[in-house]
Amino acid sequence: MKVLINKNELNKILKKLNNVIVSNNKMKPYHSYLLIEATEKEINFYANNEYFSAKCTLAENIDVLEEGEVIVKGKIFSELINGIKEDIITIQEKDQTLLVKTKKTNINLNTIDKKEFPRIRFNQNVDLKEFDELKIQHSLLTKGLKKIAHAVSTFRESTRKFNGVNFNGSNGKQIFLEASDSYKLSVYEIKQKTDPFNFIVETNLLSFINSFNPEGGDLISIFFRKEHKDDLSTELLIKLDNFLINYTSINESFPRVMQLFDFEPETKVTIQKNELKDALQRILTLAQNERFFLCDMQVTNSHLKINSNVQNIGASLEEVTCLKFEGHKLNIAVNALSLLEHIDSFDTDEIELYFQGSNKYFLISSNNEPELKEILVPSK
Repeated sequence: MKVLINKNELNKILKKLNNVIVSNNKMKPYHSYLLIEATEKEINFYANNEYFSAKCTLAENIDVLEEGEVIVKGKIFSELINGIKEDIITIQEKDQTLLVKTKKTNINLNTIDKKEFPRIRFNQNVDLKEFDELKIQHSLLTKGLKKIAHAVSTFRESTRKFNGVNFNGSNGKQIFLEASDSYKLSVYEIKQKTDPFNFIVETNLLSFINSFNPEGGDLISIFFRKEHKDDLSTELLIKLDNFLINYTSINESFPRVMQLFDFEPETKVTIQKNELKDALQRILTLAQNERFFLCDMQVTNSHLKINSNVQNIGASLEEVTCLKFEGHKLNIAVNALSLLEHIDSFDTDEIELYFQGSNKYFLISSNNEPELKEILVPSK
């Protein structure tokens, strides 16, 4: 293999693939490598991790002098390319070594036998007619994902459904992005008619998708089909710019959460988001940002009164003004960080809290941002 390639174009690809490569996985070392494949008219780059595989194709600003393929350490190769100043780079495979050359630089990198890492390349020669296709605006998708990402479980659950986002298009009229750790729930609605579908995508892949700033238009294509072998998984192929991403979603049943929003509240209050946010941040500072710190919240017709007590450090009382109040007074215990993450995902300043009582989950929403709804379970 021997190719001439523009350094800036190569650098852009490698920066993206660095988000795929895992450099310190001793159990699965092939996750730290990058496969470079030169064909007559293009160069393909492959990388994978335990969650998904990615292929990037470059067909411009290249000159393929000799076809071939080579596997190298991904992070090291990326850092070396980033440090080169010249615009044109020669990459050549020779005697199980990768030569990286410019007018002023000559680098030899050891390569790996391709037979040792058969899973680094996924089968992209599939008939897309066998797949259903979902086209969605990348900007709208990433906006929704960023708003609900905090609700995804940060623990590696025995069931993977809480380690990702559920794409719920089951009614064919909207797409609901749903995330939960079983204590908090966030749902973002995208108004778009589709054929019915439902699948879960791990946050590792969603973070990779969020890292893109599409150059070829704002649409992202997600092709999906249930695996015919067992119906226990759904195969996804995602096209974004010159990247093709392969992912297998395990068909676990995500809870039916939309019905949770349909209740008659006993108490409803309207508050300024930033006032509550500032109060919670002070409480968490006192609690030294303890993730599971609980505080008591008294809901009155004039204020939310939030009491917190940190052993051996101190105590605080925060009062947040109620702009509107309907219903009954109540006391409820909440996780301070979870409540902060929930309200901070809203862009609007006024938010509404809907309570069913002291021992039931409550709803957080905004009339100015109706596409986002969140639920928090009280703590005991």
